[in-house]
Amino acid sequence: MRHPTGTCSYSANDLYFDLESFERFSEELQRLQQGLRQEAELKDVGQMVALRLAGDSRKLLATLDVREYLAPSMATLNATFEVDYDLFVNKLRREIDRFVEDIRQAELPNPERAGH
Repeated sequence: MRHPTGTCSYSANDLYFDLESFERFSEELQRLQQGLRQEAELKDVGQMVALRLAGDSRKLLATLDVREYLAPSMATLNATFEVDYDLFVNKLRREIDRFVEDIRQAELPNPERAGH
């Protein structure tokens, strides 16, 4: 993520996003495009990371929430910034739909292997 004074990065190896999360996010992005919603959110199953887009084609804000368990409590990183509507709604939706289709194709049994 870019910031006026530099960049910030976060990495984790224990986040789980299920297919339904991406499908729901795509549907919400579609409704945002149609003007039926003003928010779309992608979050992992444990709700430790969430990307929320809110607004319309005139002004769209992206909010990234990252929660991390640091004994004995939770720490939260929250960043909100204005983003380009076309990039974060139109293009992101196309990419999410392509990603979902790739996952669906990978889950289908391979007919060539079924006979062997």
